[in-house]
Amino acid sequence: MSKEQRWSTTYPLYKNEGDIQNCNNYGSIKLLSHTMEVWERVVEIRMRKGVSISDNQFGFMPERSTIEAINPVRRSL
Repeated sequence: MSKEQRWSTTYPLYKNEGDIQNCNNYGSIKLLSHTMEVWERVVEIRMRKGVSISDNQFGFMPERSTIEAINPVRRSL
């Protein structure tokens, strides 16, 4: 993959909380080239096929939510 295809730009994004002058109150957004976005998706699909993921994993998982993770804890209390 060429250097141009791996190119990205990172932009600061204010979180709408706290002092706007404080750098800790900012997150970032990374904009990738279209080629890199497609490549990342291909790699993700290949990795998900080869890696076993626990049923207890909820973070960064498609079709899973925080509510699903909280409900079993609430039921056990």
